[in-house]
Amino acid sequence: AGISTFIGGFIIICMGKPSDGKIGYMMGFASGVMMFVSFFHLIPESIEDIGVIPSIISFIIGSVLFIGISKVSDESDSDSLKKKEVVDVKKPANVTTNRKRLYHTAIIVTLGLSLHNLPEGMAVYTSTLTTYKLGLMIALAIGLHNVPEGMAVAIAVYAATNSIYQSLKYSLISGLCEPLGAALFGAMIYLGFLPHYIVFYMLAGCGGIMVIICFTELIPTSLEYL
Repeated sequence: AGISTFIGGFIIICMGKPSDGKIGYMMGFASGVMMFVSFFHLIPESIEDIGVIPSIISFIIGSVLFIGISKVSDESDSDSLKKKEVVDVKKPANVTTNRKRLYHTAIIVTLGLSLHNLPEGMAVYTSTLTTYKLGLMIALAIGLHNVPEGMAVAIAVYAATNSIYQSLKYSLISGLCEPLGAALFGAMIYLGFLPHYIVFYMLAGCGGIMVIICFTELIPTSLEYL
């Protein structure tokens, strides 16, 4: 299931270097993927298992926490980019500004989808505890919907860096968070640190994170380039 994000990233690389218009459409596509996953997968699954009120509270907590994380990463990413950039006096100021925006969006999208993949790995682990067949079915289903998620990561990273290596690397890293989530969750349950149902609170929280990413990063960037 985790490696499917890498496949999605590879599909984007095959499309070639993106123009401004293509970046806008790609960012719009990525926001659609993340909104769909949030409202038709994460939140309904959470509501089904822990109820409406706990899911809404978890959704809000995830949103608020990620807004705080975003502000901190915005400052640190901006400083990091300034150190790495070679100043070109002939380059228009808006080019540098656009690159910073794309760079920040790439970081936020990768972080958001990586956080989302952690509880998905936990969900696969939990379902496998019930029956191996159920676990396999859940893993295959998650793998299929991870393909467009990998595309979303690669879109953001490739638009910011024009680097095939970086795009594929971050798509793979995002996907590997899934088996990492399964391993961590399994270890914590085995050691008695967490009840298995905590995964459903995390799914709703990740839904809140991804919706915030869409409205604060992907959609504004898409409109800026279209």
